[in-house]
This record gives sequence, structure tokens and C-alpha cells, in this order.
Amino acid sequence: MPISFELLPSKGLGFIKIFDSLYSVVNQLNAQGIRNDIKFMYRRASRLFTVQLMSYRINLFFDSELQVLLFIELNLPQPGEPWNYDLKYEGEVAHKFEFRSIYNKIFGPTFPGHLDKVSMDYYLSYSGICFKFKGLAKELRSAVSQLQGDNIVDDDGSLMQILTGSTYDINCSSICIFRGISWRQASKTLVDILPFPRQPQIYAMKNMIQEVEAGTNDILATEEIDRNGSIVIGDAICYVDERKLEISFAGHPTENSFFISIGNTTMITVFKFLGPPDDFLVKQGSCEEGSCRKNSKIHNYFRYGLDIVYNLCRGTDSVVQKIIMHSNLVHSLEFMRYERLPFSLYRKVSSKVIHYSLTGDFTYLREQMFPENSSDHKPILLDRKEYELNPTHFNSNNLFEFVDFVEADGTNGNSDFKKWGISKLYIIGNCIFEVLQEDDSISSVTLF
Repeated sequence: MPISFELLPSKGLGFIKIFDSLYSVVNQLNAQGIRNDIKFMYRRASRLFTVQLMSYRINLFFDSELQVLLFIELNLPQPGEPWNYDLKYEGEVAHKFEFRSIYNKIFGPTFPGHLDKVSMDYYLSYSGICFKFKGLAKELRSAVSQLQGDNIVDDDGSLMQILTGSTYDINCSSICIFRGISWRQASKTLVDILPFPRQPQIYAMKNMIQEVEAGTNDILATEEIDRNGSIVIGDAICYVDERKLEISFAGHPTENSFFISIGNTTMITVFKFLGPPDDFLVKQGSCEEGSCRKNSKIHNYFRYGLDIVYNLCRGTDSVVQKIIMHSNLVHSLEFMRYERLPFSLYRKVSSKVIHYSLTGDFTYLREQMFPENSSDHKPILLDRKEYELNPTHFNSNNLFEFVDFVEADGTNGNSDFKKWGISKLYIIGNCIFEVLQEDDSISSVTLF
């Protein structure tokens, strides 16, 4: 029985939802058995990356910094080509997406679309969904020969009248699902935000998503996002000198925020706010402190991008000893083992407050946040390839076929591979920074 996808304008494609995280979407794909032909395409300098479902010719476009799904593209089978999945709308299977049937029956009338005069592609847009009709030179060339510009808005509906009055089927080549009133407005908003430098771009994207979720963004908001009572971390601030992490929830049954404090917060309290971990590990201590052996327990919250280490001592409550925050960097060996935790560091330097989101390079962060330690710390090298690539230890969630377009640009693949998987560990103040050797980006931060 073929898999079924439901067209959900402004929301997503079946179980794949707009603004869901990469980690969440991939786990959903795994649960549906779509795991053998996923291709991950990225360019390190790009603000977007793509997850391709090869068998279904479906492309999922994610923001590279926040790792959230922005829009979905379905490349449809053309006449005579078989469908290997069912595409539904409002519960009914639809395998014929022809201009007249879309406009007159499936979705109904809408505002006139627009035409790319260079490619002669016509875009018919509804709220949250857009249909592309590729290469309509034969149908529209004479009608647009007198019109100026390369991107023509069909203001008077004359082009639409030609297409609806066609004597033969004009088939849709692809469908785009997005959040917004129209594809022209939504795509312009994304184009305006994505070229920003990393820090402003992240804040602008976060603000846009928060406005959409609150229903206050006139361009992109069509309805509020339903969190279904689940726990979703919206943001986290690590107060370095105070040795605590503030977690703000985008979704939680009872709470808006929660502080985890090193040496104070207990395991029971963490369970109350975050729930049980996805996995755990007990580490036996090698020495004695009086009658209490120095054992520790590691709780892995893969779904949040967190590890929490507790100090185990008989006769006392287990308290937080360390917090490990993961960035889920695309080019790290740990990619897709953890959700990306959207965290930032906060520290007062002299009389100046430094609040830094971990998306830039480590060298810059160290100079800004730790000027007293900006040059005198030598790193410890950690080669994760030595043990992570062992099949018994390798991340089972990492099921992508990776395509890095940098290779096509002629860079030295052998040199990149030598650096890949090698981290530098810097211990500065109350933090341990794991920094990727190949580009100085921060893979994780441990607060202790």
C-alpha cells in the first residue's frame, strides 16, 4: 500500500509540518519508514539546506541556522508517469493537478497569479500553497509580448482567463507549501531575512516565527501553531559566571521557563520540567571522598539537544553537576544525534553585557566574552573518528546521503576529510568548548 501525504496549506504535508525542526522531521520520516533514500544537500555558506525524499521527488527546505522547516516543494509526476504515493486534499486522493481542475474544483477561484516572462512559468497562489505551471510559452507568448518586465503580475486576470479557457489540460509541474498569504509575499519576506549576517538573521527569523505562532504577523500568519501540549524549547540562555541555564519554553503543559543551576537543581526537579531522558549512562568514579564514591549519571535529552550530568552520592539528592548543550552542526560527526538547542551565552565583561548566540566562530566569541583568556589557552585535540565511526557506536539516526556542493567547487576533499571529526577542546572559566577544527565553529558547550 503506497504511503499517503495530505496537502495542508500553510501547515505542511501530512506529518511534515512547517516550522518543525530538522531533528523532529527526520525522526518522523524514520517512523514512517522513509529512511533509505534521503539525500541531504547543503553549502556551508548558504542560509538554506535541503532534505530530498528521492523516491517521491519532494524537497524540504530548512533554515541553516535555526534548522527549522521553511517550505516544502513537491515535484509532481507528469502525464504518463506513475504515482508511487497518494496525494490527498481534504481526505480525498487527487492525482490530477491540471489548471482548470485546481481553479474550478479542488481549490476554487483565487487572485490572479504571476508569470516569469523569462521561463514562461505561471504561478497560481493561494494562502499557504502555490502551484507552478512550467514553460507556458505556447499558451501565453502572444498575450505577454507587449507586457514589460520579466516578472509579470496578472493584475487584470487576462492570463488566467487564457489558461482556464484552454482546450487541453495544462498540468501543474510542482507545488509549494509555505506559511503566508501568498507565495510572492512569503518568499520576499524570506529573501529579505536570509541574507542578513548570522546574528541579525537568526534574531529576525526567530521574531518572524514567534509572530507567526502568536498570529501577529500580517504577511505570514494564517493561524496559530498547535503544540498539542508537548514540551518544546524555544530558547535557552547560559549564564556563564552564575553557572545556570535558563530554558524558555515555546510549548509546555504548565510552565513558561525553567532554571537549571549547577550544584543546586536536583534530578527530581529536572524530571518535573523536562520529563524523563531519552537515554542514560552511569559513570563509576575512580576515587573515594569520605564514604561517598564520586559516581555520576548522564541523562541524554536527544530531543532537546541537552545532556545533564548528575553527581550521585548516597544519602543525598542527586544534583546537577554539568550541562552539555549541543549545536547539531551539519558538518559535525554528531550531526542528527541531537536536536539543535537554540542557546546563547550571557556574561558581563567589565561594565559591558555580552549576549552571544553560538553561530559564529569560536575565536570571535572568545575575544568578545573572555578577553582575559583570549590567547593563552591551548586546546586538547579530540579525534572522534577513532571511535564514532565504529558501527557499534555510530549514530543510527544519521541516515542521510550527504552531498556537499563545496566538493563541486574543486576544494580538496582529502584535506577536508582529515579535519572532519576532529575537535579542539578549550577549557575557559566554567565552560568547555568543543570546536570543530575545520572551520572554528562551536559544536557543544559544557557548563560545570
